[in-house]
This record gives sequence, structure tokens and C-alpha cells, in this order.
Amino acid sequence: MLFSLTIVFVHREFWTAVAVIIAMIGFMGSPAGAVPIAVRFPEGIAHGFLLVRSSSGEIIGHGEMTQIIKERDLVDSPLVFN
Repeated sequence: MLFSLTIVFVHREFWTAVAVIIAMIGFMGSPAGAVPIAVRFPEGIAHGFLLVRSSSGEIIGHGEMTQIIKERDLVDSPLVFN
């Protein structure tokens, strides 16, 4: 009985490791890219500070958003969270 339980646990750990490796390969194969988006009505220059809260209300992160008009029809709007 002990021998068969050991085999089940070894197989479960093996398949878990295989699933994690497959997931990692899937994420590595699809790079995230940014493409310019046409803006119809730009807001102008904006600068904001953001908070991320958990469902209990605790602050779990903070960020900064800046919006700058680069050219007549291009707006740069980086959003950074820490």
C-alpha cells in the first residue's frame, strides 16, 4: 500500500512540473507589444497619482500616470505601478 501511494505522489509532482513548464513556455513565446492608437480628442497634459487597494481597503500598490502630447496627433501616456 505504501509503495502505490508513493508512485501516485511522484506522478502528481511530475505532471505539476510539466504543466508549469508548458505555461512558462507559452508566456515566453508571446511578447507583449505596444502599438500607437489614434486619438480623436486629446485631453492635453495630465499627471496623476494612483492607489491600488485590496478588497479589505489596505493599500497594496501605488502608481503614477503622465500624459504628454508628443505631436499633433500622438499622445504618450505611461502608467507605472509599484
